[in-house]
Amino acid sequence: MAYSRQQKKKDDELLKKKALDKKNKAAKDRADAVKKESETPANKDKERREQQVDPEQVKKYQKKMQDEDAKAAKEAKRKAEQEAFDKDQAEFEKKLDQGMKKKKEREEAEKTNKEKVAIKKKEAPKRERSTVFTKHYKTGKELGVMTRRQRDKYEKEAAGRTFKSEKKRLGSTGSRQNTQMNSKSWRKKAEARYTKTEADKRAATIAANAEKLKKAKAKAKADKEKKRSADMEKYSGVNANTRVKAAGDKIKENVTKGKKNGTTKPTKPTKPTKPTKPTKPTKPTKPTKPTKPSINRTTGAGLKPRKPPKLNRGDDPNTNMASLSIKKGGSRRFGRKKRRA
Repeated sequence: MAYSRQQKKKDDELLKKKALDKKNKAAKDRADAVKKESETPANKDKERREQQVDPEQVKKYQKKMQDEDAKAAKEAKRKAEQEAFDKDQAEFEKKLDQGMKKKKEREEAEKTNKEKVAIKKKEAPKRERSTVFTKHYKTGKELGVMTRRQRDKYEKEAAGRTFKSEKKRLGSTGSRQNTQMNSKSWRKKAEARYTKTEADKRAATIAANAEKLKKAKAKAKADKEKKRSADMEKYSGVNANTRVKAAGDKIKENVTKGKKNGTTKPTKPTKPTKPTKPTKPTKPTKPTKPTKPSINRTTGAGLKPRKPPKLNRGDDPNTNMASLSIKKGGSRRFGRKKRRA
C-alpha cells in the first residue's frame, strides 16, 4: 500500500525538521566546546589561540561535519521510508493471505455442498411417470386416460407409492390381496397396525438410546472417581476412600467428645406463637333454585300434562262450547233475531 501525497509530504517535512534540529544542536555543541576550551586558563590569550588554530582547517572540519550530518539525515530518512514500506508490505501480505484463505474455505464449502447435492440426487429414487396401464396405489385399478392436471394431481398424492409397495407395506398377502386392498375397513386396520408397529420400533430405539446414555454416564462417573482417587493417592499417599472415612470418623469423635464435656451449643429459645385471630362467621348460603327437568323433544320425556282450562257457568264440558239454552229465548249471539216493530 502506497502513502498518499499529503502523508508523504508531512513525513518529508518532519524528517527535514529533525535533520535541521540535529545539525543545529551539533553546531551549538561544537561552539560550546570551543568556548569552554577558550575560557580555560591555558588558552586565555586570543592571539596565541588564533596562531595555534588554522582557519582553513576549521572550515574544512566544519564542512566535513556538515557533510556527515547531511549523510546521517539522508540515511535516517531512507531508513524511515524503508520501515514504512516494509510495514505496508506486511499488512498487504497479511490481508492477501486472509483473502486467499477465505476464498479457499468458500470453494471447499461449495465443493462439499455440490457433492452432498450429487449424493442426494444419486440416492433419491427416480420417480417414474404414470401411464395408462399404471395401477392405482390404493385400489389397484388401471388409471386409464387422464388429463395432464389429473395425472399431476395423482402423482403428487401417490408421492412415488405404487400398488405393489402399498401391499408390501400394509402386509397384504395370499390370494385375497386385491380384495383386502379395496376394502376400506381392512386398509384402516392395516394402517393402524403399521402405525403401531412403527411407534413401537421408535419407542424401542428411544429406550435403547436412553439405556446407552445412562451406561455411558455411569461409566464416565466411575472413571472420574477412579482418576480422582488415583490422583489423591499419588500426591498425598492416602487413598481417597480411606481419607474420607478418616475425616468422617474424626467428625464423629469430636461430636461425641463435645457431648460428653457438655460443650454442645445451647438451643435457641423458641419464639412464642401469636394468638390466632377469631374466624369471621360464615354467611348463610342462599337456597338454590330447583332445576327444571330436561325435556326430550323427540320422545317427549319430561313434559307435564296440560291442565284443562276452567269452564264458565253454562259451558258444556264435553264440547267446551257455550250452551245454547242458558236463558229463555237464547243468547244474543246464538238466539233468534228480534222482530222489527
